[in-house]
Amino acid sequence: MSNRIFYAVQSVNVGGLSSGFQSVSVNASVDFEQVFALGCLDIYENIEGVPNVEITAERAFPKTGGTMWNSFGGGGANGGAQIATAAAARPSVGMTVANDNSTNYATQQGFVNATSMYVSSWSCNFPVDGFATESATLVGNDLSWSGGSGGAICAPVGGGGGTGLVIRRQDVTAYSRLQNVSFSVDIGREDLFQLGSKSPYFRAATFPVECTSDWEYLATVGVGGLSFTSTSNTDVTTAGTTTFSGPTGLAVTLGGARNNGVNYSGGDAGGGNATITYSYIGYNSMYASR
Repeated sequence: MSNRIFYAVQSVNVGGLSSGFQSVSVNASVDFEQVFALGCLDIYENIEGVPNVEITAERAFPKTGGTMWNSFGGGGANGGAQIATAAAARPSVGMTVANDNSTNYATQQGFVNATSMYVSSWSCNFPVDGFATESATLVGNDLSWSGGSGGAICAPVGGGGGTGLVIRRQDVTAYSRLQNVSFSVDIGREDLFQLGSKSPYFRAATFPVECTSDWEYLATVGVGGLSFTSTSNTDVTTAGTTTFSGPTGLAVTLGGARNNGVNYSGGDAGGGNATITYSYIGYNSMYASR
């Protein structure tokens, strides 16, 4: 019997991907509705609502190969079509664990099995320090604390690991003074019920789907961005499609975007650098191509 569960003895499979994962969390909950009756102080009935499952996973953004967004159908070059595909995707999540003091991790135990989940959100981050990551949140109504299928679990003693697997700052296209880039997609869900069934038969995506992107630069003179004049009625129509390029043909694109915010911060007396962050927002158009 295992004494503990820690990173080296657990594996996860999200939408068919099982490598590079950094963390995973599983939250299962049920809400109750209390029914009272006249003449009775106690609860007449405590009605169990619909069970909800939320799984969040973070993964090192791979230098080659597919991403979680690709596995959900968000790859390619047509933003609107890919959003619709990802919104209708039904990936499954499986987790396995092995004995923490075993020398043979080939024997694993099923830990979590969540089938037919829905994509709730996806995001990726490319920092100037550390390695790039992607995160996804999946929601659903089916969970079993048994079964499940993860990936290969490494032996406790091995070599120095692989090389060239993750994206770092030197791997991406050069951008002057750029410090951090992030993209995110938030897919809201509406539960669709039918008589004779407790759980929703489908959790429909609510369109339009909001897509955002933030670009942080070291502050310099001649900064562009939003400029407002109180005496002018002219709309601010800044920027458009934003694309971030990486290795082996990687391009994460937010299409049809508008610059909706500029933030200046830092440069304090303690020696911190001043930075300017440009925020962009668009709808139904986010795709990652390789």
